[in-house]
Amino acid sequence: MCAVSQFPALVSKELIKHAGQLFLGYASEPNTLQYWKGLIGKYAEKLKQLSNGQFVYFNRNKIDKIRIEPFENNIVKTRIGLPEPKPIEPINPNHSTTTSLTAFLRLGMILCFTVLLLGAIR
Repeated sequence: MCAVSQFPALVSKELIKHAGQLFLGYASEPNTLQYWKGLIGKYAEKLKQLSNGQFVYFNRNKIDKIRIEPFENNIVKTRIGLPEPKPIEPINPNHSTTTSLTAFLRLGMILCFTVLLLGAIR
């Protein structure tokens, strides 16, 4: 199980409990440190002293400071070219169809009204 987040409040404590281990990198924001203090205690203060590639590793009841060689990306980043949106022709409603439908509905209402009126007269 793996979860990565720059915002520890988004990481469920249930998830952490089931994962059983944490790699915590540099953190200095007071709310973040307070959040981690609830899990790793006084060692949360060590997060302010970490440099690139350093982590506090927590595995059940064991806490170590570890170092991982920083990742170096030698791949040239290219911009992904998205196609330019092309305007499409607006959909023009067919007025004759709309007018025909309206006329048909009005005729239907008149017929219904006439039938009801004739039924009431008898």
